[in-house]
Amino acid sequence: MRIGLNKEKTAKVNHELNIYLSNLHVLYTKIHNLHWNVVGVGFYEMHLKLEEFYTATALELDEIAERILTLEGRPLASMKDYIENATLKEIDSKPIKPVKAAELVFKDFQKVLKHLREISVLAAENSDEQTVGMLDNYIGIYEKNLWMLGAYLEN
Repeated sequence: MRIGLNKEKTAKVNHELNIYLSNLHVLYTKIHNLHWNVVGVGFYEMHLKLEEFYTATALELDEIAERILTLEGRPLASMKDYIENATLKEIDSKPIKPVKAAELVFKDFQKVLKHLREISVLAAENSDEQTVGMLDNYIGIYEKNLWMLGAYLEN
């Protein structure tokens, strides 16, 4: 490895980063779907929040793919690969109430957060401080988004 990390451990990190990348692509599409299909009381606020989420996800996609390349891996780059490797699931395109949209995003963000923490541990075991730092930043963002969505969903 040109950057001085353990090749086998880095391969494991890259594998998990590619699963994460796949999940981000599914999440990006799912949030767009919700953004386009949200209806009812609270439409405007949820429509804007979903746009904020998918815009942030688009930036995250690029950063994760570039980190995989930096670690001398190859990022997945086809819809077929994303669907085969993602642990998040797509949804149908149909009208959805803002609360239900928030619930779906909340559940996916919980799954993403759990996976981010697992990848961070793998990267730390490889003394890969750059990946750990990047992922820790995302962990903080997902934690804040989960707090905000949780507050929105309280009865």
